[in-house]
Amino acid sequence: MAKRRDSREPGTQVVAWEFRTPARQTGFAIVGVTFLAWVASFFLFTYGSDLGRQQLEASSFLSLFFSWLFVAALVCLGYGIGYAILRSLSQGQRPYEEREVLRLALAESLASTCGGYAIGFVPMILMENLFAMLAWTFFLGLFFSFAVIMPRYSAGWKKAVEEGRHFAG
Repeated sequence: MAKRRDSREPGTQVVAWEFRTPARQTGFAIVGVTFLAWVASFFLFTYGSDLGRQQLEASSFLSLFFSWLFVAALVCLGYGIGYAILRSLSQGQRPYEEREVLRLALAESLASTCGGYAIGFVPMILMENLFAMLAWTFFLGLFFSFAVIMPRYSAGWKKAVEEGRHFAG
């Protein structure tokens, strides 16, 4: 039987504002990394799927590539805006144990992904395969924003403990 949360021994906790990296730096990193992922995924999508090859046959490479870049830029900007909005609403007053940092990073990655949906929704609904674009937007947003956020938060949490900015919960 699993232990109840109340019955476990108190662990080392750090308040989120102590280990979160600056919102501006992290937001720009999310935009940059996800944009690179979108550009690389163009080639995967275009040459690795039937739909991509059909679209390439129907239009020129450059027109397809520039439309992909346009959608990618909008969606990636949305990822960054979603992260910025979350950080402006959540001041980071809750303490976290080391194992809870993963949950925080996943939640913030999801909020970032929602920003991509909000900004990129109109161009995505004009795509031939809406479901593929929505799924791809979710996958790239969640995975790559998490890849930016988690290492930063984990390192920040450990640094805060080393510097004595922690307490027993």
